Amino acid sequence: METIKIKKKTYITKPTKVYDIEVNNEHHYFLKNGILSHNSVGSFIPMDVMSGGGGPLYNASVILFLYKSQLNVANAEADKVGMKKTGIIVRSAPHKNRFARPITIRFHISFYKGMNPYVGLEQFISWENCGIEKGNIYDEKGFSKWTDEQKKEAAEKGYEMEKDGKKYYFYPKSTARNFVVKHLADTIPANELFTPKVLTEDVLKHLDENVIKPTFKLPEIGDMYDMEGYADDLVEANIDNPDDDDSVEDKLGNTLK
Repeated sequence: METIKIKKKTYITKPTKVYDIEVNNEHHYFLKNGILSHNSVGSFIPMDVMSGGGGPLYNASVILFLYKSQLNVANAEADKVGMKKTGIIVRSAPHKNRFARPITIRFHISFYKGMNPYVGLEQFISWENCGIEKGNIYDEKGFSKWTDEQKKEAAEKGYEMEKDGKKYYFYPKSTARNFVVKHLADTIPANELFTPKVLTEDVLKHLDENVIKPTFKLPEIGDMYDMEGYADDLVEANIDNPDDDDSVEDKLGNTLK
């Protein structure tokens, strides 16, 4: 594959007119870092505008569809005035996203307490991810009654905790009513999960770097396609367009060098 090397960099400190370059014929090509690029002229600012001035002036990089449903939670202030609807649940469904995987997320907006920034993180929470999961907690006496297999699993998965010089042990149970929090070495009810006491800055940073970013980050081009399959796609595309001036062999040669 042919690459272009940067020979010189100049840092500009004042506003300067810039130009966008469009490559003839080829409208997509691989950069040296593996990113698939394409001509941008007309992609973000279309040259054609619908008659009457009603057409879009640009194509958005991200398009989200928002849906709402009713949020009903126990709230003393709402009960006083006889209100049953205490907020809304918002579902954000990406219709188009150039920068991240189009994954649907949900968040709550309370009419009384505002938006809880932690709601939505429950789908990423687990003992492996951040040391928070539904289950039970045992002291050393309770741990001594575990089977050898359970003790081995606890050692492998880091179920051990320490608080005030005493050791405690977590064991997962999906039907448990409470969550066990490793950094607290304690259990909490479900209504305390979305609080800064549980989801501390350290927990959030760990989740962001190790779980959330990898989940939403677009995959590398090599992870999505192999070059052989990509070449086959190009062949089929050219067969469907016999008026193209460049031959299939020429295009493949230019693309796969």
